[in-house]
Amino acid sequence: DISQIHAEPIAQPEIHMAIGLLKKRDSLEWMIEKLVELGAASITLLMTENTERHHLSMDRLERIAIGAIKQSGNPWLPRIEVMSFDQALGAHLEIQNKFIAHCADGKKSPIYKTHSAAVWIGPEGDFSPEEIEHALDAGWQPIGLGPLRLRTETAAISALAALRL
Repeated sequence: DISQIHAEPIAQPEIHMAIGLLKKRDSLEWMIEKLVELGAASITLLMTENTERHHLSMDRLERIAIGAIKQSGNPWLPRIEVMSFDQALGAHLEIQNKFIAHCADGKKSPIYKTHSAAVWIGPEGDFSPEEIEHALDAGWQPIGLGPLRLRTETAAISALAALRL
């Protein structure tokens, strides 16, 4: 029985995460859990040129996300979806701050706090040079997450935490 309804605003800043789909199921599930605990507004799993995994249980990921919102007190269940790289390029057109973290050489800005943002994190093996070029051409800003090369799941959590805190 529902005894009362309480309206809760979406956590600010509103951060949409798009991450290259991880090969290892346990790493993927752990990352989803932590991104939900940190309040990601949405989580898109990207199918890129370097994606090695092509099957996953969305029901299982949703159950993990529900457990994470219960544990953390986060009242918002983020949308979790899978998209191709090209589909995702057009998914966050309304968001002004669009960041892409990758390991390729080139000028990168540090990640900075903003009201809302979409952040892309490369998969194991990184984005391909063509994918990076397409993202930059579409207005995504290259960002660095520090001097060390991070695993995909560590980079995703680090980026969200930097924007959230």
